[in-house]
Amino acid sequence: MRPLASLLSVAIAIAACVTAAPIQERQNAYSAYMFAYFTGEGYSNGETISFAVSNGNDALHWTEVNRGNPYLTSTLGTKGVRDPSIIRAHDGSKFWLLATDLKMYGSGDWNAAVRTGSRSIVIWESTDLKNWGTPRLVQVSPATAGNTWAPEAIWDPSQNKYVVFWASSLYAASDTAHTGSSYHRILRATTTDFKTFSAPEVYIDKGWAVIDTTFAYDSSTATYYRFSKDERANSSSAPNGKFVFQEKGSSISGSFSLIKEGVGKGSVSRGEGPTVFKSNTESNKWYMFIDEFGDKGRGYVPFETTNIASGAWTLSTGYSLPSRPRHGSVIPISAASFPKFALLNRPESVYIRVPEHRLEQAGPRHDEGFLKLAYSITASLALAGAVKEKRATYSAYMFAYFTGEGYSNGETISFAVSNGNSPLNWTEVHGGTPYLTSTIGTRGVRDPSIIRSQDGSKFWLLATDLKIYGNGNWNAAVRTGSRSIVIWESTNLKDWGSPRLVEVSPPTAGNTWAPEAIWDPQQSAYIVFWASSLYAANDTSHTGTSYHRILRSTTTDFKSFTPAQVYIDYGWSVIDTTMVRDTTTGTYYRFNKDERSPSSNTPDSKFIAQEKSSSVAGTWSGVVAGIGKGVLTRGEGPTVFKSNTEANKWHMFIDEYGGRGYVPFETTNIAAGTWAVSTNYALPSRPRHGSVIPITEAERQVLLGL
Repeated sequence: MRPLASLLSVAIAIAACVTAAPIQERQNAYSAYMFAYFTGEGYSNGETISFAVSNGNDALHWTEVNRGNPYLTSTLGTKGVRDPSIIRAHDGSKFWLLATDLKMYGSGDWNAAVRTGSRSIVIWESTDLKNWGTPRLVQVSPATAGNTWAPEAIWDPSQNKYVVFWASSLYAASDTAHTGSSYHRILRATTTDFKTFSAPEVYIDKGWAVIDTTFAYDSSTATYYRFSKDERANSSSAPNGKFVFQEKGSSISGSFSLIKEGVGKGSVSRGEGPTVFKSNTESNKWYMFIDEFGDKGRGYVPFETTNIASGAWTLSTGYSLPSRPRHGSVIPISAASFPKFALLNRPESVYIRVPEHRLEQAGPRHDEGFLKLAYSITASLALAGAVKEKRATYSAYMFAYFTGEGYSNGETISFAVSNGNSPLNWTEVHGGTPYLTSTIGTRGVRDPSIIRSQDGSKFWLLATDLKIYGNGNWNAAVRTGSRSIVIWESTNLKDWGSPRLVEVSPPTAGNTWAPEAIWDPQQSAYIVFWASSLYAANDTSHTGTSYHRILRSTTTDFKSFTPAQVYIDYGWSVIDTTMVRDTTTGTYYRFNKDERSPSSNTPDSKFIAQEKSSSVAGTWSGVVAGIGKGVLTRGEGPTVFKSNTEANKWHMFIDEYGGRGYVPFETTNIAAGTWAVSTNYALPSRPRHGSVIPITEAERQVLLGL
């Protein structure tokens, strides 16, 4: 009996125990896709291999496995791997993963990589997609080659061998230092076991640079489609340079004719690393993911077609790819291998996407065999993309803050709790000493912001990775400071574990200041935002002029983040953004510091401005500028929170830096932006830029016991 057999016909990533006779992978119907990718040289752990699995046969919606962390890391060669390509053995018995042996993070020397990079590829092997064993480093390129880029493989029935192909620049035999001019060709070799390879030979040489070749075979027409990147500089003589072109042939080793140039042009600014795969469910449908590389690129962007022979590809809509996916590959997988692969998702939370029309009752079936499953699930249900917000009775507030760069222990995190529901009177906890200290990055943390998860199960604390005490070099911090943020996680406000350092800003950014986050129900994700100066891509030392913008990224777990994009750019410096939502009106209020120098043209600079909008990502309009003016000498680092007891009352603490530290303000009309300084308050000692959240009595008692 299978009750509700039609309710969840998608493959669900749960810890399951399934007993079944061994069946070759190629004999099973495919029910999902697997995605292998790297996340980019801009991140310390970006040149590793990550995996994701599609939500059933939906090729546009994905769930990251291994909690969004890299799954394969190379300890061989350069100790970096990129451009992973997975191929299933022709007999379905195993899988091989091939990757470029290259580590760019920390060096950025592309010229050296092209000319004198590794001539080897990194290869993993697996029978179940879960256990990959120890990788091997195999030299495939000749001594005349530069780096060996983006290796892939395809089974060639005419040779009964796998053809492995990659891009390399080739130099004269006498040019042993590879200092001469060259361009990328596609080379190839053959193998039967991915251990021994034939001597390489040139496969594609058009007289100009070609890289990132991949194949797709249409069995219905016995046609091979070959996709490559035109690596020439985009110009009037090469109008499709830096885009993908498509060719076709009747055999892998035969001649190929051009079908389409400039695939993706008009939808992506430039593209490389195509991966092409056929739909599991629609006979004529194909997908192509194109990597929109570069500082302003989005990483992989999906395209699709129902006529692959025409080369007419259109941009997909309504997609949700993994976070920051770069050049990789997608393969179909079956129900037989899916449970093994799904076990990589343990044991945190799993997102199950159930189309609304599937939520209907179905009767049992008595005419089919039994499928035995043993599993346990702890889950919260998301309906229409919304997660029910934690509802609790709040009876106090928690305050997280730092105490300033003027003290040896000032760039650490301290906590305080309010005296009941009075947000103006506080008790320092942990004996008034810092509670969280960073041992990573710069070993200093500032500007802490706490957010309670949407389902109320945990808390995250985000902080600036910066240590100014002992050097005072603000200019260096602005220009070449950390591009990472420090993140702690807790389920009880007492135990925060080890912090993690997560790089969120692009290489063009200076320091990453004052990170905060807010839940966005429209995206079912947290929006993380911070301030950074941005510099030209060729200004690698960041010596030019710039100003602070607010950048943003999204995350669901505060471990993996989408590529950063500019959120606020007024043409002048803005920092210290914070946001709140008034649930009674559905209005979002955003508070920023105007960081311009004071002048007759900027009368509200160095003070707080308030804006409003109907959504986090929507259009914002000004409410009031110069908040705190006349009471403070200057102000920054606002934290805004609603009263637990008075329906229309809101509080804002503003950091009078270089002065008193935090000073409290309040209003009973947040829409008007009329803020008045509070009276008779007793804040903690020396509180600087931080955040306040409401807490329950049980949480208050935990904090008082620290």
